[in-house]
Amino acid sequence: MNALGARTNCLRRRPRRDRLPRQPRHQRPHPPRTRQTETPVRLHEFLERLDVSGSEPGDSTLVTLGRTIRGARRAREMSQEALGCAAGLAAKHVSEIERGNRDVRFTTLVRVAKGLGVSVGGLLSIYDLERTANN
Repeated sequence: MNALGARTNCLRRRPRRDRLPRQPRHQRPHPPRTRQTETPVRLHEFLERLDVSGSEPGDSTLVTLGRTIRGARRAREMSQEALGCAAGLAAKHVSEIERGNRDVRFTTLVRVAKGLGVSVGGLLSIYDLERTANN
């Protein structure tokens, strides 16, 4: 009871002085992103490991792979936009892959191969034929 005889709320929590007041949700810092335990293998690194001659640097590997994808796409008379829709990629992404400006993950290569209606092995065998023809 207080001096006037009224009951006070004894259960009321008092703010702890050792903690800062809680910030509104939109002002709180984001939690740190968790990293993947394994780094994804880039396709050109994988293909360079398979390359026995070792004469071509990674950039030409990406260009050759891009030419392979472009040739397969044109053989099926598909546009980059149609391949992008079939593979679940943007047309710009397909364009950058075909020009050799974008590194390709294996999962992306699987999606492109599925969009083209060929197997990944078939696409890589065409790549190998083009690579050996350029040497």
